[in-house]
Amino acid sequence: MHEHLVTLLATYILQENYYFIFPCADGTLDDYWESTERSPTIDIATVRWVSKQLLGIMAATDAIHEPRNQQNLLVKRYGRHGDIKPDNILWFHSTKDPKGILIISDMGLTSFNRDTSRSNIPGSRLPGAPGYRPPECEVKGGTVNRSFDIWTLGCLFLELCTWLCGGYDLIEEFSRCRSSVFILTGTINNIFFMLKEIQGGTGYVAQVKPQVTNVCFRKLPYFLTLLIVL
Repeated sequence: MHEHLVTLLATYILQENYYFIFPCADGTLDDYWESTERSPTIDIATVRWVSKQLLGIMAATDAIHEPRNQQNLLVKRYGRHGDIKPDNILWFHSTKDPKGILIISDMGLTSFNRDTSRSNIPGSRLPGAPGYRPPECEVKGGTVNRSFDIWTLGCLFLELCTWLCGGYDLIEEFSRCRSSVFILTGTINNIFFMLKEIQGGTGYVAQVKPQVTNVCFRKLPYFLTLLIVL
């Protein structure tokens, strides 16, 4: 079990219902952003902590994608979390780090597939987190594989870096500036991409919203510079 994956402590059955017991977290990542460290101090210790958590979350995701304990399986399986978002990243106090540790949780949408089926899942069938939903869930004929998690990780990491550069206020500003009317539903959402209709009306192509690349990235070079220095 990876240290950045939630640990299952016990299971039990009550009145034909199945229950799981997990460690009690001190909050979600969203809680941490909003209340615990609304305006973080950008110093070497904080940047190192964020870098360490990014690495840990990536390694935990890899542990899901490539399960290590498959000795008893006749056919290799490939995993996908399917619902990475701030509400599913838990923050715990830790004796190893005064700033705590971030843990991936909520495997309710996690699935494991064979090599022949891991890329044949229609994207439209997956619920996923609305704000982090990847383009393949909306493009006609799009299928889902482990890259689903890579997109959601990218969204999560971008927001984590946004928090580091400007706190929760900047996260809220980032959400507002990328909110727009979604062409397929007519509703306003804050997903990270937009759809453009193909000439002739034969379908849509996805493109990262300019608000994501133009607005937010202006505030991130300082963080990236600190990483290079480290």
